[in-house]
Amino acid sequence: TNFDMSNTAANSEYRSYGGGTNTYQVITPVASIDVSTPKTTVSFNNDTIVTCLSCHRAHGSPYYKSMRWDYAGDATGGHCSKCHTTKD
Repeated sequence: TNFDMSNTAANSEYRSYGGGTNTYQVITPVASIDVSTPKTTVSFNNDTIVTCLSCHRAHGSPYYKSMRWDYAGDATGGHCSKCHTTKD
């Protein structure tokens, strides 16, 4: 956590967050230094910071380890692929 994807190389898999369109993903939220307005897009300029809430629900969920989605039951990796686009 507290990893700023802005610090990754331009060709990094993490730069595909938002499907390559830089659209903010509510299902896999990231934090920003500037919280003055809600995000609809990201610029990879201190606005793509991975936090615990990027993957987990704050007050629990029905999924393994309070994940936001059924990671353990999804062989495709589910929403993890929103950020981990080339991981096995």
